[in-house]
Amino acid sequence: MNESHEPPPWRLRWAERENKRRRREYDEALARWHADDAELRAMFDAARSPRTARVDPQVRLNQGETALWQSSAASLIEPSVGMPLRNFGYSGFSLVTVRLPRGAATPPPRDRGFAVVTDQRVIFRGNTVNLVWEYRELVGYAHAPNAPITLMHVRNRQRISGLILPASEAPYFRFHFTLGLSMADGRRGGFVAHLEGLLDGLRQRYPTRPPPALPEQAPYGFLRTVYTGRPSMPGWLRLAQGIAAGAGSALAVLFLVGLWAPGVPTSSVTGDSSGTPVVTTSTTAPTTARSPRASVPRTAVAPTTTPSTTTVSPKAPERTATSPVIPKRTVTRTPEPRPEPKPTPSQSRRPSRTPEPEPAPEPEPDPVDLCGAPENPYGYNFCGGSRIYDPEPETCSYFDCIGYFDEGKGFMIQCRDGDYSLSGGRPGACSHHGGRGRTVYE
Repeated sequence: MNESHEPPPWRLRWAERENKRRRREYDEALARWHADDAELRAMFDAARSPRTARVDPQVRLNQGETALWQSSAASLIEPSVGMPLRNFGYSGFSLVTVRLPRGAATPPPRDRGFAVVTDQRVIFRGNTVNLVWEYRELVGYAHAPNAPITLMHVRNRQRISGLILPASEAPYFRFHFTLGLSMADGRRGGFVAHLEGLLDGLRQRYPTRPPPALPEQAPYGFLRTVYTGRPSMPGWLRLAQGIAAGAGSALAVLFLVGLWAPGVPTSSVTGDSSGTPVVTTSTTAPTTARSPRASVPRTAVAPTTTPSTTTVSPKAPERTATSPVIPKRTVTRTPEPRPEPKPTPSQSRRPSRTPEPEPAPEPEPDPVDLCGAPENPYGYNFCGGSRIYDPEPETCSYFDCIGYFDEGKGFMIQCRDGDYSLSGGRPGACSHHGGRGRTVYE
């Protein structure tokens, strides 16, 4: 006879909810992947076959100059404190560098107008100010990671300036700006290959469909879910949830014990009118508000059944002809006197010693300027010097190295995401970390 082992209904409901959640997360990841793929493909096609954009008639282009993109809502800024500027070319370009968070705050602009990006320069035409940033004079540039701002520094102008674009237009400006730089340097083919590599990496990150959740995979019960979390949660989150649940349970138990615990019982021996000793036991309740009437002492009566006072009256011995009558006494305890402490002879005071002056502290050496590099005892910096091909063994104790740092065959560099690699000068350096960043010197 076959017995059917159908899961309980609560496990079936859990499996249904879990499958809906997994499908929802998979659909969201798949939609994001398709959006990234479409955006990268559009950039790849635009870089492989650049198209001439229509610009404002006020802008006069040089002979052989090609306009790539124009924005009619650009603003000019000249910040007093800027970001570190570097000229990475197209090596640091990725979708991370062009996308911005929503609602990013921007400083007040100096002027408003329109901007044009060409294969030779960036042009700004405002109401009162006109500026041009030539690529051949470009010392460095920086795209703000949390605001639609791009700062540029050229040799023929001492002050750093830049542009603020609408958040919806900033990704297109940054792409065409990188495309214009590559065309001015004659490296457009390298930029196209870089975009193709980004597409290949995106294909490798195609979302995988999650396996279906089965009823037998449901947690054992509510308490286990509260104390250990769901199996799909990260380990650190499950640990934090367990600690919080355990602390809450301990506090609840302590509160209940303090609320319902009885007071300390006290006993006293008194006598009644007939001379019979009476033992009275009273219990001190926890500190609560009492009425004035409850504070009046009551006379112990033997025996009583009230819960707050227990009176025990021993049975009087029977009188017989041969046994004398024993008088009844009241037991009274007299506290024993405590011995008084004997005075001790005063000790003679010793003459105080004059404290010796402490030596003056040695002046600390001036800190070494590493130009933004992490503090380290080897003097590795971003300022300049010689490239590092054989770093110290403990380098990764001071720098955030990538997982395969020791396998590098080049010089030490910083990737765009902040990690450090030993593949500087090698093809594909920092390809999974936003591209190549700054060189580390010694």
